[in-house]
Amino acid sequence: MLQTHSLQEDPLLNATQALEYLPVTRTTLHRWAKAGEIPSVMIGKQRFFRRSDIIEAITPKTTKTHTSQGVQTVIEV
Repeated sequence: MLQTHSLQEDPLLNATQALEYLPVTRTTLHRWAKAGEIPSVMIGKQRFFRRSDIIEAITPKTTKTHTSQGVQTVIEV
């Protein structure tokens, strides 16, 4: 299902604002955007990022696995 966000709920951030959330350089942020690792939107010559995409990028993703002894292991991806 297609999700829609209003700009009030999920504002667009310019690179400077996005970097307040990310511990990377501007060069790295733009490299990630060009590679599709972080979604972005070009408006004219300026790149913008949805706040929710930036937060998702910094949120650790976990995968749960189980061993044959019933011990649960959590692996961060």
